[in-house]
Amino acid sequence: MLEFKGEKLEQVWVGNEHVANIREASGHGEGPFIIETVDGVEIHQAADLHLAELWVAQHSDSILGRPN
Repeated sequence: MLEFKGEKLEQVWVGNEHVANIREASGHGEGPFIIETVDGVEIHQAADLHLAELWVAQHSDSILGRPN
């Protein structure tokens, strides 16, 4: 995980495209995990990191603005 503005965040990439960032709301690994677009707009929350990663994988086309 990277550290950004004092918070740990994970960048999620699909192929060579940076799709989203995931950060811990509490900063202690207890969740929820906040999913943000690359420009920092909050788009979803998940109970744990694995669910957050799955959500991004399932919604990557929508996040990137691609037609389904």
